[in-house]
Amino acid sequence: MEKAIHALEMLAQEKSDGHFTVMKFTTDWAVCLGSITDETRDWDPYAATTERMYHGKTLEEAVCRLIRSL
Repeated sequence: MEKAIHALEMLAQEKSDGHFTVMKFTTDWAVCLGSITDETRDWDPYAATTERMYHGKTLEEAVCRLIRSL
């Protein structure tokens, strides 16, 4: 787990000025580089934003999915 968080911090430094977002929900975790924003505010910005994040049953799983996507 420590290695995944360290990798997330390093990627954030390199790609998003050090920013990343972590969210914990009832059923899973979600992560993304940078801050959460949404340009399509015409229906449900919360859902639109979290759908673009990387999800996992654990924080480590979500971080690993984000890392693999790059």
